[in-house]
Amino acid sequence: MRPSLDEYFINIANVVATRGTCCRRNVGCVLINNHNHIIATGYNGTADGLTNCTTKATCSQEAAASKTGDGRVLC
Repeated sequence: MRPSLDEYFINIANVVATRGTCCRRNVGCVLINNHNHIIATGYNGTADGLTNCTTKATCSQEAAASKTGDGRVLC
């Protein structure tokens, strides 16, 4: 069965989220224009060149016992 456009874009966002480098939460997004064409995708993680959770032995936020939403400067 052919998915609706909403389901289609949500599925793409879920796949994009797998590229995230945060061990606590992976988020993906898909930006579309008014013609339903994808113009960009993105995911959460550290800035390019910085050590991220997927290459460290532990999450910096978990090591600092940060609550959700706090300690973002540690990433």
